[in-house]
Amino acid sequence: MMINWEVKKIFKSKNGIITSILFFILSISMIFIKPQLEGINNIQFWKVFNYRAFHPLMTSIMLIIIIIIFSNIYTDEIISTVDNLILSSRNKNKTLYSKLALSIGVPTVIYSVYLAMEFIITYIQCGKPINGGLQAIKILDNPLLVKDGYTIYGYVLLKIGIMLVIFMTLGVLASLFSFITTNSIQSTSGFLIFIFLGKVTTLIKWLPKEILLILSKINFIDLIFNFNEFAGMHFGRLKVFSMTLDITNLCLVIMVSTLFIAIFSCTNIFRKFLTR
Repeated sequence: MMINWEVKKIFKSKNGIITSILFFILSISMIFIKPQLEGINNIQFWKVFNYRAFHPLMTSIMLIIIIIIFSNIYTDEIISTVDNLILSSRNKNKTLYSKLALSIGVPTVIYSVYLAMEFIITYIQCGKPINGGLQAIKILDNPLLVKDGYTIYGYVLLKIGIMLVIFMTLGVLASLFSFITTNSIQSTSGFLIFIFLGKVTTLIKWLPKEILLILSKINFIDLIFNFNEFAGMHFGRLKVFSMTLDITNLCLVIMVSTLFIAIFSCTNIFRKFLTR
């Protein structure tokens, strides 16, 4: 019930209208965006869908949507002085945790709707999706670095899963900065600084080359704008304390861990609010 109220509040607000317009522009613009299709027939659908599902324009607009919604999810209530009413009410626990749930659920739903729309549009333009059991290298421009023998189905699903983790993490982090700041400028600035911080650390040359390699793959800037150069690719192995680790798998573990750390940080802040 509380989540439904929060959703209605978001999408009835000015920010909700702006995000709806951005999403509409994104979905329509993808009709005109296609990869090179020379010499491709039976797998044309998957080539185009893969291109659209993870396009940098999509990730950029999703980032903007996440900032608009979740960098303001709590600071808007501070500005309108509603926060004091929330924290003094019997439903303050449900209210705070519903905001956290939304920071995970809304990016997931928006991206899922986007995928469904692009699937339908690509189906109309390119025909039925067939031959998904073929090797993924057939739909890639640079197949040499692909990790393992993924099928097209497996490769696309893997990328969708990774992208969902990225969007959920960004949503939770944006909410986190909204909870710990007092206005939208502080919240948005703090969130963006954090996002760019990972990229900046890749320029610190005195760090061990192994750490620089990992940071170059999992910093949010490269994940957002160069996602296709990460997902499903093979980057070799890394020796840590006599253990040999696959770099790609290690990066995925770090990404999932970041999501859980962000969630834990939010819940820890909630406990402080709830025990006032």
